[in-house]
Amino acid sequence: MFSCRPCLCVFLLLASLWLGLSNGLAAEPSNTTRFGLIAGMPPVLEGDAQKNDSETPIVAPLDYFREGDEFLIKNTAALSGSEAWVKVVHEWVEPITAPDGTFPKVASDEMILVEIQGQVSVVESGKEPVTATEGQLLPSGATVITGPDATVAIFIGGINSVRMGPATRLSLTYQVVGPFRLPGSTKSMQRRITRVKLEEGKAFSKIGYEPQVEQYFQLSTPQASAVASAGDFLVIQEKERFDIGVARGVVRVVNAKGEDIATLTTNNQTGFQMLHNPEIKGHLATMTNNSRFLEATLTLIRQINRKVSALRERHQQGENMTKQEREYMERLPTIIFLQRVRKL
Repeated sequence: MFSCRPCLCVFLLLASLWLGLSNGLAAEPSNTTRFGLIAGMPPVLEGDAQKNDSETPIVAPLDYFREGDEFLIKNTAALSGSEAWVKVVHEWVEPITAPDGTFPKVASDEMILVEIQGQVSVVESGKEPVTATEGQLLPSGATVITGPDATVAIFIGGINSVRMGPATRLSLTYQVVGPFRLPGSTKSMQRRITRVKLEEGKAFSKIGYEPQVEQYFQLSTPQASAVASAGDFLVIQEKERFDIGVARGVVRVVNAKGEDIATLTTNNQTGFQMLHNPEIKGHLATMTNNSRFLEATLTLIRQINRKVSALRERHQQGENMTKQEREYMERLPTIIFLQRVRKL
């Protein structure tokens, strides 16, 4: 299990970092030195960098201004050579809900397909595959398949979602139990049970919150399963490997026999949590696999986050965001990682 431990002050400035408010300066700030990303160097977790390269300084987000692939690092930062790590804050995958608060209509006991990009197919029990359509109802037990460049979101009961990456195949069942009353309580409760079987590929899970709703969410693969009642996480299943990254919440990971592997808890102190099954041995091998997972995560987020990209583009063109849009950005979970830069 691996994590990145961000400073709390970074989280207090997430909105400005996401939107580029601190970085989109018209003139180059004085008392800075320009650095550029080193080609071919993947992103790394801070813990991995400290284990494998403890001598290179780490520059906090407050100590640089970013312009694309270049970083203007304040001369007050503790730099001792021509290279450094910069700590980067990046948004997690966006929700189904739009920045203005609207979202597709779906009953509490229904699943629908939304935000289809590329070729997506649906296979119901005993039937031939059909091409998916926007807003299509998905029966419990159906299988969804994405093409090599396709993504789709499965919106579940109005509060949960599973976002599939390219070349992904999964099936899922969804059940709503209740309403019912707990012993000694006057409040009515509802239980929602979601079971996802990921055969191959990549899937983001977002488990939302609604008052008086108890959730059980399980995403299983041939190697392991992730179980949660709230939170945001990504699972990648490929080549008999199970990799998971948790951006928010508490996720229990069990092996194919149902035995506990670990419980991943993500908060302001722990940061992004990552786990590989089978376990990877050695610092260098661990760092390599963590970086591979990070790269895959960021690539998929950038492909999916069309609403966030549109907001950022409008801001860069000089259009002010509404209060509702700013709050939307601030609510997004984030991940923090390091990127290697060299003095230009």
